[in-house]
Amino acid sequence: MPTILERSSFNLCQEHQSTNKHENRGDPVTGMSVYVVVDNDVHNPVAYKKYLELITPTVGQYNGRYIIRAGEITFADTDWRPDRLVVIAFPTKADAMRWVTAEDVKPIHNMRRANATSRLIVIEGFEESKL
Repeated sequence: MPTILERSSFNLCQEHQSTNKHENRGDPVTGMSVYVVVDNDVHNPVAYKKYLELITPTVGQYNGRYIIRAGEITFADTDWRPDRLVVIAFPTKADAMRWVTAEDVKPIHNMRRANATSRLIVIEGFEESKL
């Protein structure tokens, strides 16, 4: 078995895919998933909790699944310490963008922005064939 240093976070994500009811094997053409990464610094925990209740079901509705959801950070080699880091996998860029820009989810995303300093990106995953 590879050491922790040899295993990428993407490999770890692949190991946990089969435990989620929303199977996500990536784009059928490229085999590559797309990730939404959100770094939140929560400043209103009570209202943010309501946001979590509302946003959670939308992820699955848009074919996404949580990979990281505010897990404990055990090591960092910089001073970056996200308060709440979230990574969501989507099978395609189109699915990820639909979730990020959906009109029905927009008010919920606005709740996140109102109750946390939030940075969100959409990023393509690793594709071995491009090495």
